[in-house]
Amino acid sequence: MGLALVQMFLGAGLVLILALSVTVLGKDSTNKTFPGWTTLSPPENITSLAIDGSTLWIGSKEGIFKVDLESNNISPVEVTGVSSGFVKDLLCDAGNIWVLYEYDLVRISKEDGEVSFWEIEKILPGEPKTLALDGNKKLWIGSEKGLIVFDGKTFEPISIPEKFKLRSVDVLFADSKNRIWVGSSDPMNQYLLCYEQSSWHSYSVSDGILHGSINDIIEDSDGNVIVAVGYGSVGGVVCFKDNKWESVLPDSVEIKGKVRSVFKDKEGRLLLGFEYDGLGVFSKGIMQYYTVKEGLAGNEVRKILQDFSGAYWVATNQGLTRVESGKI
Repeated sequence: MGLALVQMFLGAGLVLILALSVTVLGKDSTNKTFPGWTTLSPPENITSLAIDGSTLWIGSKEGIFKVDLESNNISPVEVTGVSSGFVKDLLCDAGNIWVLYEYDLVRISKEDGEVSFWEIEKILPGEPKTLALDGNKKLWIGSEKGLIVFDGKTFEPISIPEKFKLRSVDVLFADSKNRIWVGSSDPMNQYLLCYEQSSWHSYSVSDGILHGSINDIIEDSDGNVIVAVGYGSVGGVVCFKDNKWESVLPDSVEIKGKVRSVFKDKEGRLLLGFEYDGLGVFSKGIMQYYTVKEGLAGNEVRKILQDFSGAYWVATNQGLTRVESGKI
């Protein structure tokens, strides 16, 4: 009986060891980290990024953080007086950091740290969504119910024609020609809008934008406007070149659903952030994918930037990943 008891314990121990071995092996095989990939945390739930010289500014649901790009040290930025720490968007101009909080618009002077506040409910209809800065140093602010522009003294509402049925101003971008591009990520949205010299222009799927849900807008070094589109399992990237829209990616390239963010790096490669499937790097007709299995902080990629050293900063729903130059 004693021998049977020993055998029983040995058997149980062997099963436990095997189970632990399977667990460890499984973890190692599915969560490997590529060399040159580093995750910085906190924050986790990142909404926006901006690079200003040797500083990376981070907006998140937890507030503002900044990274010293020389040392890669991350630290929180305390802003007292705001009603909520939830940052919707942020950007930098020559003298200030502009932060769009859930209930406040904040301007932080880079020279002396002076903070100015405006209550959202007094300047903007609806929930705040996004910011853009044009060539005339005017600040554009989009919300679920409208669009306003701030010249430093006065907030002026900009009327969007009702015929476009824009459901929310989720995306704003001011290009080098001082055109203001306006989009909504709502799946029922039909148009990408362009505001130029007080006139509106609209573009739909029939014009070549692939999908009416607009998620991100950038401009490349040649002055071409590039737009990330899609919702759910449908996604794509289009480019406005020579006054017409065309798909950036060939039909042979698999698009893993909604393209949440887009960036063009110094080498001319296109980097795509997907809603559910991580980061895609498109170069020479081939798309390479990276997810949490390779060391990405999260699979929902919300913003991508590249700093002066060539390193990539990838903002996700679960943290910030830094990728050294040449590692993707």
